[in-house]
Amino acid sequence: MMTPTSTQATPRVTELAVSTAITSDMIHFDSDGEGKRPILEMSDTVWRLGAVAEGTILEHTFSVTNAGDAPLVLADVSASCGCTIARDWPKSPLAPGASASIRVSYDSRGRSGEIDSEIAVVANTYPSTTTMKLVGRVLGPNDTQVILNK
Repeated sequence: MMTPTSTQATPRVTELAVSTAITSDMIHFDSDGEGKRPILEMSDTVWRLGAVAEGTILEHTFSVTNAGDAPLVLADVSASCGCTIARDWPKSPLAPGASASIRVSYDSRGRSGEIDSEIAVVANTYPSTTTMKLVGRVLGPNDTQVILNK
């Protein structure tokens, strides 16, 4: 049996942190443009809210499809302001031909005037960012326009 002496090194333990987060720096393409790649296709990119009363919270679902021939990864979905929130989107790759949803909410509490918000979808596509928009008008207590319920 060997006993350690002062000349023998003590083994070091190294901790390794592993992250499953997908970031935009992971998105790469061949420079020659050849090869398989995902294509992000959306049924619409504009949510027209119309006129809404201040204090209303609305939800909308954007449909996305991978029209390419390689897995589609949505690395991030983020809004341009705090009133708009991307609530749910696929966190795992979409196979070619697969579809999914991006659920978005808009909170008009404490707001009035024009709505012009953007949602950026960062994916492993070219271009890497697709922008969705929310447009409409929030009517506050001093607005004279009438909202008709359908």
